[in-house]
Amino acid sequence: MGEEAFEWLRGAILSGALAPGEVLRIDDLCLVSGMSRMPIREALAQLQRVGLVERKPRRMAQVAALSRADLRDVFDARLILEVSAISAAAAEFGDEDIAGARRCLDQLRGKLREGDRARAGNAHAALHLTLYRAARSRWLVRLVQPLWCNAERYLEAFVGSTGALLEAEMGEHERLLAACEAGESDAAATVLWNHLVRAGNLVACRMGGDPLYEQRSVPA
Repeated sequence: MGEEAFEWLRGAILSGALAPGEVLRIDDLCLVSGMSRMPIREALAQLQRVGLVERKPRRMAQVAALSRADLRDVFDARLILEVSAISAAAAEFGDEDIAGARRCLDQLRGKLREGDRARAGNAHAALHLTLYRAARSRWLVRLVQPLWCNAERYLEAFVGSTGALLEAEMGEHERLLAACEAGESDAAATVLWNHLVRAGNLVACRMGGDPLYEQRSVPA
């Protein structure tokens, strides 16, 4: 029940049904969800650990605020961790990694073709995490997951439907996987850097500011 409550609340926060800054009263959440207090408490604690919920001194839990400073913090960390992960992954990429990543890419393409936005988003996340797991570091993936979740929240809030964005990025995903298949760590790292930078800059501009990062040239 705790996991069910977590997924329900996570989905409500990512979709904006629970707005930034909204106070999360346990009794109200129990009434809406039909769940008891214990799983709701567990879910709020878990959401606090991944950064979607914050609890200020002597105040109830509330949905974490969105800001340009936090956006930059999220993407700074993503650029450090995910670019390191893909560089290491490309050096270790084997046949099983290729097959797994290809399955995820095919699922992403299929869900986009069907117009299934939610499952396309899940396939997109699965593709990236499958690539990163090839680095053979369980800690990198553990650290990346909450950052990914928070970045998706910014994209949902300021870009809206991400289906068109994912469609536009299919060629980039192909190039990323091709670099990993070829064991080209530098190329994979640069493609991923530009991939993340494009998303971060898009949100920053939608928030009314300037782009945050510079693109890099992919090694020849």
